[in-house]
Amino acid sequence: MKLPAYGRDLLELQKTGRNLSWLVISLGWDYGKAVPRLVVPDDTPVSELDLSMLRGVECTVAHSGKQSRALDVAELAIRNGSPACGVFDMEHGRLEFDTHEIKAIRGIQ
Repeated sequence: MKLPAYGRDLLELQKTGRNLSWLVISLGWDYGKAVPRLVVPDDTPVSELDLSMLRGVECTVAHSGKQSRALDVAELAIRNGSPACGVFDMEHGRLEFDTHEIKAIRGIQ
């Protein structure tokens, strides 16, 4: 399993007893630079991604033209314990899917 970029930093923070309440998961290096974020590079298969550090951390997956991959990452975040995760389309400037919609689409209870 591979940690996303900055994932190790979040794990180190959590080891000190602190945590974030929310962060951006950026698909590519262009999004979320001004806020706490994880970056999932294009060459990292979602099936190899370790998002276990998201237990209890809300997130938003930011993408441009990668809706299917964004849904895959959001599903993985939710399955790893993120209480809320949405998908935001940067190209169109809007939230595409909220947590409830992602759970319904992906069959998560």
